[in-house]
Amino acid sequence: MPQLVWRKSSYSVGQDGDCVEVAPHPGGLIRVRESDDPDFILTASPAAFAGLLRDLKRDIKAKTAPAAHHEAPRRAAGAP
Repeated sequence: MPQLVWRKSSYSVGQDGDCVEVAPHPGGLIRVRESDDPDFILTASPAAFAGLLRDLKRDIKAKTAPAAHHEAPRRAAGAP
């Protein structure tokens, strides 16, 4: 396996090693690992990795969005 250059995710916090790292692979694939378990490496195509990031961002937005307030539909004036 060629020597990979790992880059810490910009969303990772702290200096104690808790982070996600990514590295481009010479074959055009992207490698992803968690710093706590550097021997477990996921490999994905750029399209699959982009889809993963899109889905994660969507899920994060859904979890952090304020709860929608649902009101009962209003009746028009004079409606029964």
